[in-house]
Amino acid sequence: MQKGPDHLANADSSAAIQPAFVVGGKYNWRGQNERLAYMGVARYPGDRRAWHQFEKVDEPGAVWCEVLDGDLASFEATAA
Repeated sequence: MQKGPDHLANADSSAAIQPAFVVGGKYNWRGQNERLAYMGVARYPGDRRAWHQFEKVDEPGAVWCEVLDGDLASFEATAA
């Protein structure tokens, strides 16, 4: 029996599924109480990676931290 290309869709069921990050959405590092708002993705010349930027909710407009894709699993959504 041959498997079609859709057999790959659930090939790794143990992989963590990350929620979609929404610009302006509120998040925090897991286990931390610092409230952050997602600012979006930044790319820098010479760096192929995507940097996800966050600002403190109580200090809007200034990037407080930047993380790579792999670090997004360390965030959780918080109530608005």
